[in-house]
Amino acid sequence: MINSLRVFCIFFMIYAHADLGKGGEAGTILQSDSLAWVSVIWVDLLSRASVAALSFVSGFLIVRSLDRGRPGRFIRGRAQVLVVPMIFWNCVFIVLAVLAHLAGVESSAGGVWQPEDPMSMVNAVTGLAGPMVAPSLGFLRDLFVTSAIIALAWPWIRPVLPAVIAVVLAAALFDALEPVVFRPSIPFFMLAGAYARSRGWRLTHLASPRLALPVAAASAVLVLALGLHGLQNPQLAEASNLAKRAGLIALVLCLAAQLADTRAQAFCDRLAPVSYLAYLSHVRVLSVLFFLLAIDPGSSAFLAFFFLAPVIGFAAALVMTQILAVLPPWVARFVQGKAPRRRTPRPATA
Repeated sequence: MINSLRVFCIFFMIYAHADLGKGGEAGTILQSDSLAWVSVIWVDLLSRASVAALSFVSGFLIVRSLDRGRPGRFIRGRAQVLVVPMIFWNCVFIVLAVLAHLAGVESSAGGVWQPEDPMSMVNAVTGLAGPMVAPSLGFLRDLFVTSAIIALAWPWIRPVLPAVIAVVLAAALFDALEPVVFRPSIPFFMLAGAYARSRGWRLTHLASPRLALPVAAASAVLVLALGLHGLQNPQLAEASNLAKRAGLIALVLCLAAQLADTRAQAFCDRLAPVSYLAYLSHVRVLSVLFFLLAIDPGSSAFLAFFFLAPVIGFAAALVMTQILAVLPPWVARFVQGKAPRRRTPRPATA
């Protein structure tokens, strides 16, 4: 179930960053009135649901490690898996931006750092206290920071998790978590996942249609109710955003559970080992391909490029995984946070 959820989420997370050229003077075909629904469904709903669902499941899964103690060991492990590849791919982005500049093509990364400001370069690579060059990787930065804080405070917050979640919710509504965490939904849903695990709930139970569908329906009602009062108030807007994501988490869990013991599950099991690398690399892969193919952002070809973006991202990750398998393990630890699995040859039989 977790394999299916991971593949599903990362597949749709890629759509959040596949609209290359967004924000430019001409925009892309997806900004046209006739295709606005594409962005609403594929980006605002499916992509945002994926971030929230992965945050919830991440919080759910770390409880066993936290209950064992040794927060320092846990944080080091999370840094290896999350921070090291994040820094590596930010550096790749910077190298590509410099090469593009030399070729006369300006990249969105160019305005993130200033040569006269060393701190801007630190932020560009790590996201320590400001924007990094690859906004798509900001999820990893906030995931690591939240995991580290939870790990260090776990003995004290575990008995009072509902109160802690309420405090984090209030802080999220009033945008009081920056610059510690830039995406308030991540700590909120991570703590929610940790609470579910600490209560002994199982993901299969949470994903049951009997529970997931009523939760999704209740979230939809809450979103509609908040919308009736207008969302000009930032607190109401953030509350609506969190309610929407909570309902989408329930639906994503339900979908992943329904895929169990199906052909789709077997397919997800094969893709799961490369899904993280697909997430790490997809913006760089798509940007280079977009440049090499010289696709017109306002053409129907770009629309096809957008819909195929996750397929391209996973295909590139499969190729890179094969390359990493023949390189020294330390290379893979930089690229994807861990060494690739090496198949042990079966012994010859008589």
